[in-house]
Amino acid sequence: MDDKISSKAEPPEIEPVYYYSREHRLQRASQKVRDFNASFGKKPPNVFATLTSTRSNTLLLITIMIMCVFIAIMNKITRQLSTYNLAGTVISAQAQRSGNSTYIEISKTGSAYKGAVSIACAARSKPDAPQIQTVFFTADEKETFYLSFPFQDSQILLLLQTDTEEQVNMVLTCK
Repeated sequence: MDDKISSKAEPPEIEPVYYYSREHRLQRASQKVRDFNASFGKKPPNVFATLTSTRSNTLLLITIMIMCVFIAIMNKITRQLSTYNLAGTVISAQAQRSGNSTYIEISKTGSAYKGAVSIACAARSKPDAPQIQTVFFTADEKETFYLSFPFQDSQILLLLQTDTEEQVNMVLTCK
């Protein structure tokens, strides 16, 4: 019995061919695969080159940069317009309407003036009927005062006056 099994002809052994060479494998690949593989090993383009690769991208980048500069300048200008100097102390104010009342937030930066400050507030439509309140500035570098006035108007006239007769006039637009 053993003779029958051993007498069968065995197929000749064929060695499989292994292609480990990248170049040899890429010869058989499609053109897309070769192009994709050719992109490896190169340095990627820098960000600036990508942003300015076409004319439209360059114009878009310049437009965005101009807008950022414009916003920064306008922000600085409007901040300077909304601050006032009262006896060496920087004052800023904001007004907000709620119901039949107007709420005013007055922020003080600096400690040059210490003492009482009288605040007269009136609606722009009725400037002859001001409401007067008094606050006291202390030696603190920053202080915030919240005041409520019993009228409602889109614009508010505000007068701040110190004991030494220095005063600041403001016109606030309610939010």
